[in-house]
Amino acid sequence: MRIFISTGEESGDVYGALLTRALMRRVRGLSVEGFGGSRMAAAGARVDATLLGAAVIGWTGVARHLWTYVRK
Repeated sequence: MRIFISTGEESGDVYGALLTRALMRRVRGLSVEGFGGSRMAAAGARVDATLLGAAVIGWTGVARHLWTYVRK
């Protein structure tokens, strides 16, 4: 079984790591993949990309970082 978890900021990375550990203890052969940070990776998830530095608030934040989102 494969599960995808996506986190966009530090607290999401913490919760994603907790969820990854809990699920991997309970489900044999589970593969966890997703967007996260170092905590999720340490918990056993295969992290394809990190979005933690791309978290912004409001439309002006999005406008300033538009190329960051387009490239991902």
